[in-house]
Order: sequence, then structure tokens, then C-alpha cells
Amino acid sequence: KTKWKIEPLEGQKQESIKYTVIIIVVFLLGFVAGYLASSFYNFEPKGNNNTIKIGNSGSIDDPGIGIYTKSLTDTVVNNGTLEAGSKSLGIYSLGLSVTQNGIMKIGNEGTGIYKEQGILDINNGSQLHIGDNEAVGLYAVNNAAVNIKPTAVVNIGTGSYGTILESGSSLWNQAVISLTDNSIFTYGNRASSITNDGQINMTGSDNTA
Repeated sequence: KTKWKIEPLEGQKQESIKYTVIIIVVFLLGFVAGYLASSFYNFEPKGNNNTIKIGNSGSIDDPGIGIYTKSLTDTVVNNGTLEAGSKSLGIYSLGLSVTQNGIMKIGNEGTGIYKEQGILDINNGSQLHIGDNEAVGLYAVNNAAVNIKPTAVVNIGTGSYGTILESGSSLWNQAVISLTDNSIFTYGNRASSITNDGQINMTGSDNTA
């Protein structure tokens, strides 16, 4: 019994080998590119689900920081409690977004969240308690967009700021904001827009919305 077998010509063998090598190389390049992309663009959020406490700092120019991220692709989510002492900083972010769902307490002369570009959401049910003596709740620069949702709680201490908006940043507030004495809810320096659809409660004197 004869078994027929057609042998390819030498040129056909070479073409087959060439295309096989090309396919392998393309596959490997795709695998490496995917690995590098997943390493570089790591969108897993950074944040807090428990309690973070930062003590007092010696200077506002060199503060202790609860959560720090400078990657432009980072996201930060605070679901827990974050307490920052005098002259300290709760969250510092240059990334895509910061989402505040939990409780944040800021000491005198401290700052709650510093956000450069991207989005800063103070979500429903979250709490922001700001200390005295020029403490700042939310500091937004370079086109950052700040959104304070309707049932968020924002309390501003004596002589302090709720939000500071600079260089194209914006604010949309829907929450009830409480000021004590000589406090300012929003200070804008070349802010793009400031929209207040919430209620401002002033219990003391010399306050500014």
C-alpha cells in the first residue's frame, strides 16, 4: 500500500519558516507591550479603608502626609478615617482623581486634600472637619474639578478656608457648609468657575461665602 506525500518545494519551506518567525515575533512584541502597559498604567486605586492618623508637623512647608501620590495615572479613594494634625496634610494627589467617602479631620493650619489637576469628589455621606487658624479643607490647582455632593458634611473652623481654587480650577457645591467665625467657604484665584447649589450656614461673625 502506497502512502502519498507531497513534499513542498524548497522555496515554499523558506516562505513558511519566514511567516512563522514573523508571527512569533509579533506575538512576543504584543505580550511585552501589554506587560509594560499594565505596569505603567496601574489604575488600582490607592487609599484608606481603616484609620490613618498623622501627628502635628513643624512647618506647613514640610508637612506630614497621610496619602501621597504623584503619578498622573493614580486614583485615591478614602473610605476610612483620616486625621491630620496641626500643619499636616491629609491627601496629596497629582493623579486622575481623589474620592472622599469617609471621615477627614484636619488640625489647625493643616490642609485636608491638595489636588493638582484631575477630579476631586467629596461624596454623599462623607465628612470634612477643618481646624482653625488658616486651615484649608480642599486646595485645588491647575484645572482640578471639585465636586461636593448634597449630603456631604463640611465644617470650617475659625479663620479657615473650605476651598481654595487656583489656576483654572472649579467648584460645584451641593452640600450644606457650616462656617464659624472669620471663615471663608471659597477663595478663588483665577478659578474657572464656582457654582453653589447648597446651603451656607454662618453661625459666627465676619464669615465669607
